[in-house]
Amino acid sequence: MWYPFLRLIFKFIVRALARVEVQGVENIPPRGPFILAVNHLTILEPPVLFVALPIERVTVFAADKWADVFFIGWLLRRVDAIFVNRGEVDRRALRAALNVLRNGGVLGIAPEGTRSRTGGMIRAKPGIAYLATLANVPILPVGMSGQLHFGQRWRRLRRLHLRIRVGSLIHLPPVTGPDRMAQLQACADRVMVAIARLIDPELRGVYASAIAELESNP
Repeated sequence: MWYPFLRLIFKFIVRALARVEVQGVENIPPRGPFILAVNHLTILEPPVLFVALPIERVTVFAADKWADVFFIGWLLRRVDAIFVNRGEVDRRALRAALNVLRNGGVLGIAPEGTRSRTGGMIRAKPGIAYLATLANVPILPVGMSGQLHFGQRWRRLRRLHLRIRVGSLIHLPPVTGPDRMAQLQACADRVMVAIARLIDPELRGVYASAIAELESNP
């Protein structure tokens, strides 16, 4: 009941504060299950994608530190966010995420596992690849640009120009053998390179060199 209502409210807020341009909508599957993977540089990505993409419902992860924060915790519970303890392997959160995917839902993930503090992408964690291969679901890469220094622009009463690009679905290969962790990390890096190709060059961070190599060897 709360999800569509909150989405409508956030849509008005986002439209008032930013002009959002979306490309690649045709790449979004008509239904789940799939994982939506996005770069995470600021607090803006989750609420903007919440209203900008034509996906009926996306379940996201949230750090458990927000669970008891006034209003934020309430808001996250209303949209059925999965609270996760980032300091350990949270098997409860993992089971909840797998349940979403196995029931045909869409799971939203930042592959880095946290918000980057560097102004660019940081190394992915293997968790996204683990979930995708375990549930046997594809990954939809989404990149967002234009979100940095948003506070400065708003203080000057300037709207942001946010650019969202949706890439093609990624189907990861099965992971087998004794070097499974290395394979999972390589798959997670593959997803991040796909996202990096969708965003402005100055936001690519540790994946800038990988994009440069791809562009020099097309």
